[in-house]
Amino acid sequence: LQGDWSSDVCSSDLDEVRESDALIHVVDATHPRFAEQMKVVEETLGELGAEDRPTLLVFNKIDQAAGPEVIAALREEYSGAAFVSALRGIGLGGLRKKIVALVESDFIESILCIPVADAGAIAHVKKVAQIVEEDYFVPEGSDDGHPVARLHVRFARKHERDRSEEHTSELQSPCNLV
Repeated sequence: LQGDWSSDVCSSDLDEVRESDALIHVVDATHPRFAEQMKVVEETLGELGAEDRPTLLVFNKIDQAAGPEVIAALREEYSGAAFVSALRGIGLGGLRKKIVALVESDFIESILCIPVADAGAIAHVKKVAQIVEEDYFVPEGSDDGHPVARLHVRFARKHERDRSEEHTSELQSPCNLV
C-alpha cells in the first residue's frame, strides 16, 4: 500500500474491500491534493485485486469547495459521480439513487424451474435471490406428474454460477416446462 494513511488501515477493512460487490469512493472536494489521493486509492484497489468492482465516486463537502466553478468543472470531468455535502444534507437524495443504481446494475432476472422434490435447491435459491414471483405446477405431458416450482428471481451476478452447482443440479433455466 502507498500513502501516509496506509499504516492506519486495518487488514479487516482491506478484506472487506476484497470481498465487496460494489465500492463507494468518497473524495474530500476541499482537499488541495484530492486528485493524488484518488490515484492512491485506485492503485491500492488494483493491488487488492478490487479494481474491477463497480464503484461510485462521491465528492463530499461541495458546500465548502473553492467556488461553484470548481464544482462545475468536477461535474463535467466526473459526470457519473455524486456531489454531496453530508454535513448539510445536500445531494443525499441523488446519492441514494446512484447507490441503488450501482447495486442493481449487477443484478440479473431469470425464471427458474426446480422440481418441488428438490427442496434443497429451492431453499438455496431463496437464500441467494429475491423471489419476484413464485408458482407451482405439474408440467403438461409430464409422465411422472411431479410438481415443479417456477421462480421468477433477481440475484447478484456472483450467484449466477449457483445454477450449475450442487444445490441446483436439477435446475432448468429458462423455464421451458409449461
